[in-house]
Amino acid sequence: MSKSVLDSINDEFLASAQQLVKILRFEDGVQFSVKIGKLNILENPVLLVPKRGEGNILSKVLRRDEYVYRLDPRDEAGAYILDDIRKWVLARAASTIFKAFNHLNSFFEYLRRQLAFYIGAINLSGYFEKLGLPATYPRLSKGALKFSNMYCPSLSISNGSRPVPYDLDAEAGGGFAVVVTGANRGGKTTFLKAVGQLLVLARAGLFVPADEFTLPSTGAVYTHFPRQEDRTLSYGKFEEEVKRFSDIVKSLRRGDYVLMDETFSSTNQVEASVVAEEVVAALVDSGVYVFYVTFLQDFLNRFLDRYGDRAVLLVPGVRQDGTRTFRLVRGRPTPGYAIDIWRKYMAA
Repeated sequence: MSKSVLDSINDEFLASAQQLVKILRFEDGVQFSVKIGKLNILENPVLLVPKRGEGNILSKVLRRDEYVYRLDPRDEAGAYILDDIRKWVLARAASTIFKAFNHLNSFFEYLRRQLAFYIGAINLSGYFEKLGLPATYPRLSKGALKFSNMYCPSLSISNGSRPVPYDLDAEAGGGFAVVVTGANRGGKTTFLKAVGQLLVLARAGLFVPADEFTLPSTGAVYTHFPRQEDRTLSYGKFEEEVKRFSDIVKSLRRGDYVLMDETFSSTNQVEASVVAEEVVAALVDSGVYVFYVTFLQDFLNRFLDRYGDRAVLLVPGVRQDGTRTFRLVRGRPTPGYAIDIWRKYMAA
C-alpha cells in the first residue's frame, strides 16, 4: 500500500488532477469532437482540452486552415439540436469520469481503513504505556497455552488503571478446554473477555498486554455470550442459545477458539449439564480450544473426570479471611457457595 501511494499519489499526479478539475469546470465552454458515421449518425464523442494562447501572434501565424460554421441566431431548431449533441457528449464523458471517481474513491477508502488500523495500534500502544501495562508479541508454540500477567485491555482503558492480571500455563495438544467457575464477581467473565480480546489482537499481528502470551494455533475466534430475552417471542431462551451456537459450529475448524459464557444455563441444571458436556466434549475432540464460564456442577464433575488431561479448571482465588483476590487459580469443583453467603450476610 505504501509503495502504491508513493508511486501513484505524487506531486505530478496532484498537479495533473488539479488541472483536470479546472478543465472540467468548463469555464471556457465545452469543446468536443465527434465523428460522422453511417447515415450521418454521430459517434465517438471526445472532450477536447481548451486551447491556450490563441491570442498571441505566433499562434495566429501557425494556425491551420479551419472551416467554421456559425449558426444563424434565428435558427431555433439548430440550437436545440446542438444542445442535444452537447448533452449527449457530456453524458458519455460523465460515465467515464464517474468510473474513474469510483476507482479513486475505493483506493482512498481502502487507504483510510489501513491508516485507521495503524493509528489505532499507535493509540493502543500509548494507552499501554500510560497505564503501565506490559506489551509483548504473541508466540505460536504447538501444544502450549500460556498467559503470564495478562490484562484485560477494555477494562484497563475504561477504568484508567491496571486491573488484576491473569496467569495460565497448560499443555494443550489438539483440542483443549479451560473451564472457569466460582462465585459471582470473581473475575470470570473479565478473564473470558481478556482472552477474547488478546486473541483478536494476536490474529491482527499486534502486541498484547501481557508478559507472555503463547498460543497453540492461529485459529479464528468465536464467542457465545448471553443475550437479552427475545421480545418478539419467536424463540425461547434456550432455543435461541442453541440456534446461535449451531450457527457457530457450522464455521468451526480445527484449531479455532470458542469462548462461552454460561452457555446453556437457561434451562434446568440436569438438561443443561448434559447438553454442555456433549457439546464441549465434541468441540475438544474436534481439535477446538474452548474457554467456558459455567456454574453447572454436574457438567464440571463429569467433564473433568472424562477429560482430565485435556482440560483445566480455574476458580477465583480467595484469601484466608475469605476476601477474593480476583485472580483465577487452578482448583477443583466445589459443592456450592453457602460458606461465602454465610460470611457475607450472617457472620458480620
